[in-house]
Amino acid sequence: MYYTTERPFTGEPLLGPTTHRARVRAETFLTATGVMLDTSAPRDNAMLTECYVAPYGGFVLAATCCDRPLLYPEGELIGDATGHDVTILRFHPLRGTSFDILPYGSERWLCRYLAWRRRSGNLWLIPSAVKAPYVRVCGWGLELVDTAPFDSEGERNAGIILAIDNPSFEGRI
Repeated sequence: MYYTTERPFTGEPLLGPTTHRARVRAETFLTATGVMLDTSAPRDNAMLTECYVAPYGGFVLAATCCDRPLLYPEGELIGDATGHDVTILRFHPLRGTSFDILPYGSERWLCRYLAWRRRSGNLWLIPSAVKAPYVRVCGWGLELVDTAPFDSEGERNAGIILAIDNPSFEGRI
């Protein structure tokens, strides 16, 4: 059987192409973070084709329309090979955008995170349902913290950004 994780060793891309709408959300998300990208990394390394590499931020972003748990083995391989955190942006045309994060060195994915932001504030990834760390996203990377960036459930709900029809990750509250 031919496994996707064997592809980099045969010179093929690890991740397949994704939809235009998923790529637009990924690019808008990265613009909102202010992170600097290495645009040559995907050309220089077939494993990183279809990925956005932020070497100074210490993370790699892949965009997809695939459901969970697809791309977890590929994400783990990318994290091991690059020494960076891996984030998978998952776009669904009805449910919006969610994120799965694999911190470098961890064996556990942080799943079903949603974008959250105050107007003119930091962009955060917050857990959708479970008690888990919150992730501050900025130009220097992903920072896991235990304290929520909001004070109430109403503020939490008002700041969630699903980017369904509008791909912007600008804050609303």
